[in-house]
Amino acid sequence: MSVEYKGKPYYVESDRLNLGNLGIQDISEIKGLENLIYLEKLDLYGNKITEIKNLDNLTELIGLYLGSNKITEIKNLDNLTQLHTLILEDNQITELKNLKSLTNLFRLRLANNQINEIKNLEHLGKLTHLYLYNNQIMEIKNIENPYLKSLRLSGNKISEIKNLEELYRLEHLELSGNQISEIKNLESLTQLQELALGSNKITEIKNLDNLTELKTLALSSSKISEIKNLENLTQLKGLYLSRNYISEMKNLDELTQLEELWLSFNKITEIKGLENLTQLKELILCYNQITEIKNLDNLTQLEKLELHENQISELKNLQNLTNLKSLNLLSNNIPEEMARKSINTIIEYCRKKNDLVEELESITKQMESPGLELKDLQKLDQRVQKIIDEMKHYRQ
Repeated sequence: MSVEYKGKPYYVESDRLNLGNLGIQDISEIKGLENLIYLEKLDLYGNKITEIKNLDNLTELIGLYLGSNKITEIKNLDNLTQLHTLILEDNQITELKNLKSLTNLFRLRLANNQINEIKNLEHLGKLTHLYLYNNQIMEIKNIENPYLKSLRLSGNKISEIKNLEELYRLEHLELSGNQISEIKNLESLTQLQELALGSNKITEIKNLDNLTELKTLALSSSKISEIKNLENLTQLKGLYLSRNYISEMKNLDELTQLEELWLSFNKITEIKGLENLTQLKELILCYNQITEIKNLDNLTQLEKLELHENQISELKNLQNLTNLKSLNLLSNNIPEEMARKSINTIIEYCRKKNDLVEELESITKQMESPGLELKDLQKLDQRVQKIIDEMKHYRQ
């Protein structure tokens, strides 16, 4: 099966027709499209289409991709009752309408348009993903879709978190880049795993006690001065608090599963409160007022440590970070050339120490093997001594 555009044939492959980025201005220019009555996916992404039309015969369509065009209105979709995915992002749409017949829709993406009101979604009973970020929406309302798992509303003009209590299956909620001043009305979202609230006007971390499944909390570029009210978030893996007004690292003891902690561009003067974060892999503390590297001994899984743009004058207390792969200490009170050389040496030491420890463990197991002859035992003993000497060398 095929269609023709400007005299060139385009073939259906695996029930999908790809006509993206061809400069198409009018769907009627695609010859033979009306004959593809069994087509399941139609990709018209990145064209110059201004109007949705000529799709009435495509009743088996489950995916329609019309992103990055010049469409101003949602219309002429009534026959597409089997549609699962509708992509209309990066267009010029101003209103949510004419979706009533799309009762099988799972994914609706309308990001980067000019929509100012959420409405006309009540018939989309199976909807699981709704993307409306970067629009002109001022209020969260009319979202009563019980199977919704992902709601992305970043980059709008929303001032209050509300009307989400029925979305108890929600797993991902993005509200970054709005005008929100308070975290509230999230109590019923007990399945939430990702919460993005950065670039708002939030001054306090609160009202998160019920979100015990949360794995990611993003609150960067806010007005927060204190880390608190996180003790129930024991499943948290990523905590992002860069560009705030935080002066002290505290109240992190219960976050034992945390793998990433971002606290750059704050007012922190001392590294502390990390003793329980033994799973931490990434620690970002650049652009603070830290004067000393310390209290990192328990972070043996750490792979990335950023401490540039602080007031550190001495390289020390890094010997336990045997998994360290990336270390940035530039723009401190250490000469830059010395810092670069020392960083490479430290990372090499940590890597080598890790390798040597693993080899020691292997030798120990061999020594415990029954029936080991004396000469073999002596060889292993000699290797142990060499490893000890090597570790002394790297410690210097």
